[in-house]
Amino acid sequence: MNPHIRYFMKMEYLVFLVMLLLPSSFSTLVQPSAPPDQLSLLTVKATITSDPNNALANWNTTIPMCNWTGVLCSPNSQQVVMLDFTAKGLQGVISLALGNLTALVQLYLNYNQLHGSIPDELGKLTGLKFLLCLDNYFTGIILPSLKNLSTLLHLDLSSNNLHGPIPPEIGMLTQLRWLYLYANQLSGSIPSSIGNLSNLVVLQLLANNLTGSIPHEIGNLTQLRTSSSMKISCQEQSFFRNHSFGIGDADQFAKTSPMEK
Repeated sequence: MNPHIRYFMKMEYLVFLVMLLLPSSFSTLVQPSAPPDQLSLLTVKATITSDPNNALANWNTTIPMCNWTGVLCSPNSQQVVMLDFTAKGLQGVISLALGNLTALVQLYLNYNQLHGSIPDELGKLTGLKFLLCLDNYFTGIILPSLKNLSTLLHLDLSSNNLHGPIPPEIGMLTQLRWLYLYANQLSGSIPSSIGNLSNLVVLQLLANNLTGSIPHEIGNLTQLRTSSSMKISCQEQSFFRNHSFGIGDADQFAKTSPMEK
């Protein structure tokens, strides 16, 4: 027999033996890799300690990630663009791995029983437009790293246990249209940098421990309107308590003394 033919026959036999002895390794080699965000989502699931409605029951490797409950992927890729945990009854903390979902545009954590601090890693989600964390048990401060979310349109951190001041960096979110921080334990004064949020139509700060005067820079917020859905609400210890008010003409408001408000 030709020695070259004999050589190739031996090699073919060796490959056959490898396939028999290492089937799992071979199948791993030929199967497509998991979507890049899948491991991050499974890490997020691991920090959820209670899921009474089985909202995350189908978050496993036997089901395509983009078919998981609450997950929406980009049609052009397998990257997650929306994560919706709204009113799922979830308990636990938010994993730092959320910061790895770099294509995320919408993040809804509202109406659950999540606790702990809001991860600083969320500041990595520079394409985020909607961040809703209302009605949970989050503690800690409003992180200055949120300043990196330059495309953010809607920020709702209301009805939690956040404390400390409203960071002046919030004024860097110049695309913001809805800002809800009410019903926390925020303290200190309202930063004048809020006046940079010229696209803002809703600003709600009531039911906190804010002190000092309302900055005249709020007069720059000419998009604010008086209505049930477009208003500014706040609580100022220095001048009044347990009041909310609306602004129809922000320029006129800026000319009004704090005592008159």
